[in-house]
Amino acid sequence: MNKIWNILFIIVLSIFVLIFTTFQSKAAPNTLFNDNKHQMSLYPGISLRDKLENLYVFEIQYSQGNTFFGLDGRQNIEILTAQGIGAFSKYNQHIILGISEDVILYADDKFYTGASLGAYIKSATTDRISSKFTFGQRIFVGLHISQKNAIEIFVRHFSNGTLTESNSGQNFIGVGYTINF
Repeated sequence: MNKIWNILFIIVLSIFVLIFTTFQSKAAPNTLFNDNKHQMSLYPGISLRDKLENLYVFEIQYSQGNTFFGLDGRQNIEILTAQGIGAFSKYNQHIILGISEDVILYADDKFYTGASLGAYIKSATTDRISSKFTFGQRIFVGLHISQKNAIEIFVRHFSNGTLTESNSGQNFIGVGYTINF
């Protein structure tokens, strides 16, 4: 009988937590969006392995605010390109298309930090990631410079999760700019 009461208690507590976080997340505006519904972001970056490399990434991202288990977040559609100079041109990606979810892990009036996970399709394979399908992870720290604008510093990693034999991954660091509307 105690086992049944424990299970019932866990179910009731879980329902209470889900209801509480659902109503709480809708009461306050999303940390990233304030009272806006849309966001455009630009993210230029540079490849980082043992040192900085002459391989550059540029991303345009469209986002809408959401919540993820009660945490503020954003759903993203991303278009990227990666272009190398000299010996690094063998890693060129003319286009990378992706979708991702960002979750805000900490936020106050000015600063926020978060993490992201996404899925991407690349235009070419390389000896670093030998599949056109890849996963992307990003961690970022942001600073609100106004109600509609923010800047972010990010570290990003692309990997195919060992779907193929060749998968040493690709890392980028950079700075982003977001505008809400």
